[in-house]
Amino acid sequence: MREALEVLAVRRAAERATDSQLQELAALLEAAHRATLSGRPERISRADTAFHHHIVELSGNELLATTLESLEGRLRWLFQQIDDPGPLWEEHRLLSAAITAADSEAAAVCALRHVRHYRDVALQLLFE
Repeated sequence: MREALEVLAVRRAAERATDSQLQELAALLEAAHRATLSGRPERISRADTAFHHHIVELSGNELLATTLESLEGRLRWLFQQIDDPGPLWEEHRLLSAAITAADSEAAAVCALRHVRHYRDVALQLLFE
């Protein structure tokens, strides 16, 4: 479900984002970087949620936003379980760069890679 919805959200964000929205995305990315450096899982989780929420806002699709909102609690739990948040921030950096460049294809590839990576992390946490 996340693969389909988040990839759609970033594609639309890359196509529609205004300069002021991109500035906000950059600020959220910087906040996520500071959270990552803090090493505090709850802070990292909040920053991650804000970053993803903004991307969904950029998509301009209310149905998409409402649907993804129902997954938010599960995602927060997942991100609080991550031992090394560095790759998470790096994936966000690449995603932000693709959206800022208005490259919807690159943004979709980054989003799909990101979702699949953390799907694997979740499966490992739950079943190993």
